[in-house]
Amino acid sequence: FNYLAELAQGFLERYASQIGQASRPYTFIEFETTIRKLMRSYTDSRSPKQLSKINNELADVQRIMVQNIEDVIQRGEQLSVLDNKANNLSMMSRQYKKESHQLNLNAQQWKYIAAGVGFVLLFLFLRYWVF
Repeated sequence: FNYLAELAQGFLERYASQIGQASRPYTFIEFETTIRKLMRSYTDSRSPKQLSKINNELADVQRIMVQNIEDVIQRGEQLSVLDNKANNLSMMSRQYKKESHQLNLNAQQWKYIAAGVGFVLLFLFLRYWVF
């Protein structure tokens, strides 16, 4: 679209006052050389306009790639933090399981000890007071 905009601007600068007075279709035929020059400058990849356009596009691509790489690095860091948290949670759950198992064993031992003490006291009571 830059080509067409530049072409229209050049035409209007050169022939704006003559547009209404044109009587034949080929009045502005000499503008064809300007069209060809402008077309060559836009199609020639070595022209300064094309080189600056390519450099601008490359700079945009480079900026986008750098941003993408930074995003990937940031996601990697977030995944590392999440992995550490998952490992800590897994370790803590194993420790909780081990400690809860130990507490259950201790609770059962105290039940058996209490029952044993109860039987011993009952036996002693029956032996010395009843018989």
